[in-house]
Amino acid sequence: MGDPDETITFGEVFHRLEHKAFGALFLVLAIPNCFPMVPGVSVITGVAVLLLALQLASGLEEPWLPSAIRHKGFARGAFARVLGKTLPWIVRVEQLASPRLQILTSGTGRRVFGAMIAVLAVAMMLPVPFIGNIPPGIAIAVLSLGLLEHDGRVVAVGYAVGTVAIIVVAGMLAGLMIGFEAIVF
Repeated sequence: MGDPDETITFGEVFHRLEHKAFGALFLVLAIPNCFPMVPGVSVITGVAVLLLALQLASGLEEPWLPSAIRHKGFARGAFARVLGKTLPWIVRVEQLASPRLQILTSGTGRRVFGAMIAVLAVAMMLPVPFIGNIPPGIAIAVLSLGLLEHDGRVVAVGYAVGTVAIIVVAGMLAGLMIGFEAIVF
């Protein structure tokens, strides 16, 4: 793996991930939103997810990142330790998922996927208190796993979870607006 003090850049990681880079980024950005977080986290991660989702929906095969981020990095040794801890989880997920129904994860299906993630990112950023960001975060995480493994069945489940998440967030937002209107008027 090389010198543990040598730096590996985000650009190198994404280049090596090739077609899995979008899924990996979506998953990393979705996970903090699957749990109650400090207010504002969902906006920061939501903006990043939205920008990446728009790139995917427009047909990019690999995420475009600004040069300043692409050239940032971390020590190979630290990366190897993190990878060593996450590898057992990755292996478990890969045992459950397999490439199937790839029409949902390639070509036009990939663009539709990007559009759905974009909608969920917007829902995740809405100022809905308590659990408002959790349903879209979970949906994005499920969809990300499907994209990573080219598993259309997991993507279909993610679409269902995403639809429920959008309905939940819209309902909560409507309830807040009705409550606010009742207080004001």
